Amino acid sequence: MKGDEQIIAIEEEVYPENESIDSLRLYLQDIRAAKLLSAEEEQELAFRVAKGDERARKRMIESNLRLVVKVAKRYIGQGLPLLDLIEEGNIGLIKAVEKFKPEKNCRFSTYAILWIRQSIERALVNQTRTVKLPAHVAGDMKRMIRIIRSLTQRFGREPVLQEVAEEMGVDVGYVNRLMMAVRRATSIETPLDDEQEYHLADTLKTEEQPGPFSITEHMELFKLVSSWLDLLSPQEKAVIDLRFGLRDGEPKTLETIGEIFGVTRERIRQIEVKALQRLRKVMEEKDIILLEDMKV
Repeated sequence: MKGDEQIIAIEEEVYPENESIDSLRLYLQDIRAAKLLSAEEEQELAFRVAKGDERARKRMIESNLRLVVKVAKRYIGQGLPLLDLIEEGNIGLIKAVEKFKPEKNCRFSTYAILWIRQSIERALVNQTRTVKLPAHVAGDMKRMIRIIRSLTQRFGREPVLQEVAEEMGVDVGYVNRLMMAVRRATSIETPLDDEQEYHLADTLKTEEQPGPFSITEHMELFKLVSSWLDLLSPQEKAVIDLRFGLRDGEPKTLETIGEIFGVTRERIRQIEVKALQRLRKVMEEKDIILLEDMKV
């Protein structure tokens, strides 16, 4: 298949000495034999899995192996060969199949992606804590960091992906990949500027506002649990909405939100913490993984 060959070509370019390319090619061919499931089939199989039906469990796993590849290929070049990423993602898929509840009001793929990503990202953190990046990528990362700092000073807030991309003269997708590479593939204490003073930790979420490259993850999570926001009080819901830019994509600082409500930034922080704790409890009850940046 054309799509498979494109994936293999990228893998060969990133890892020219990778000896598992042939195995990867055979694997991609094999998993295409599995038929994708309809929503109704997912529900039926999920009920059977919950009752201990091993055949249903096996079919649900096999029917979603392509989903793992789709997620895993986003992490190519971050320290692990694609076949290793797929293996880690499959572990997450198996957990998702075992924990998925058919009464959930979402497709299985939406639920499984969180488990697949968590499994892959945990493997990257554990096995590739510090990765030596190509010179041009490292240069772009440093440039991106400088631009983020400059735009933050100019706007009085951290920029969104589109603003960083426009300033760099590249597409949003490339900026997002750079940000993921910074976050996943380097040590949090690795200097990112020539003066050895600016570290990855400086680009992460601070008490004052979320980091720009965590915004897409926050958005994805809240799309999944948007109906559960109604469990919050109107004030809590409004604070979370503004804090993470759920409507306009522009997260607000504690101070800005405090001015809107006529209270101190500390009061807004307390409301935010309480709201996130409540959401976290709901998601844990629903077996939804809380993304690392959202934990309180």
